[in-house]
Amino acid sequence: MSGKEAKGKTYRSGDVFYQLSGWTAVVGGDFLHEIKGEIHFFWKKDKNIRIWPAKLSSKEEEFKIERMIGSEGEKFEFEANGCSYRARLKEEKEEGIVLYTLIGVIQSGNDYALVNISCKEETDIQWLLDTFASIFRDPKNQ
Repeated sequence: MSGKEAKGKTYRSGDVFYQLSGWTAVVGGDFLHEIKGEIHFFWKKDKNIRIWPAKLSSKEEEFKIERMIGSEGEKFEFEANGCSYRARLKEEKEEGIVLYTLIGVIQSGNDYALVNISCKEETDIQWLLDTFASIFRDPKNQ
């Protein structure tokens, strides 16, 4: 992979497997990546990905996650890669701009990845879902 610098951020060609505190995320190399605290930010022109790895130990914390995901929008739930995936896909309009946002959580035992993925084009909704499904708990990366 070739790496280039853009304002202190790195981008590469092809897909990149990012190791995120025991989670692995497959993200296009053309996304810029930045870490703020424990949150990983990936972005390019009209697409954004935010991933926050977390450990939760109580039902109260899980309830907070359910509130974060909310009840509006199309619901997605599935099992894959040894993880449980739950999300809502919402269409939001702000100042005439349409934004498609997937807010979700991926669970593996007491380990969670809170995820927010957004795009501006309806034709990129499948990309939102594919990106969400590409994040998994990696037992070799713990």
